[in-house]
Amino acid sequence: ILKKTDLTELHKETTKEFAYNDDLKISFKSLANPKFQRAYGIINQKSATDTPLNAKTIANINDDELTVDEALLFAVGEHLVHDWNVEDENGEKLPINGENFTLLSASVDDPMAFFHWCLECSGQIAKQIAEQAQHTKKKPSKGGSGKLDTAI
Repeated sequence: ILKKTDLTELHKETTKEFAYNDDLKISFKSLANPKFQRAYGIINQKSATDTPLNAKTIANINDDELTVDEALLFAVGEHLVHDWNVEDENGEKLPINGENFTLLSASVDDPMAFFHWCLECSGQIAKQIAEQAQHTKKKPSKGGSGKLDTAI
C-alpha cells in the first residue's frame, strides 16, 4: 500500500508550543508553511530589486512602507504564529497578526535574537515533518508479501 503524504498540509497544520524566557509561550507553524514561504519570497525579491538610494527616494518615503526587517517580522506574525499568551494592558489576549507580532518583538530585550529564535522554532517543526516523511518512505508496507507476481 502506497500512502501519499501531503507535506503541504502538514506544514500548514502542524504546530508546537515553545517558551521564550519562561513567561512568553508561542505556538508556531512550520517554517515551510506555504503562505510564509510566498511572503518570504516576495520580501527577498523586493530587497534584491530595491530602489537606488537618492534624494528623491529619501524625500518620498512614507509611513506605510516597511523595511525588510519589519516585513519579515510582519510575515512571521501573520503566517507562522499559531497561538500565544500575549495580553494587552486590560488582560485581554491580543489577536495574532503581523502588527501585534511586530509590537511584541519591539518589547523584548533583544528583538533580533527573538526573531531568530522564532525562525529556529518554526524550523524545528519543518525538520520534524521532513524526518517523519522520510521515516514513512523507508517503512515497508504491510499490504503484501513484498514479492512481485507477474503471472496472468
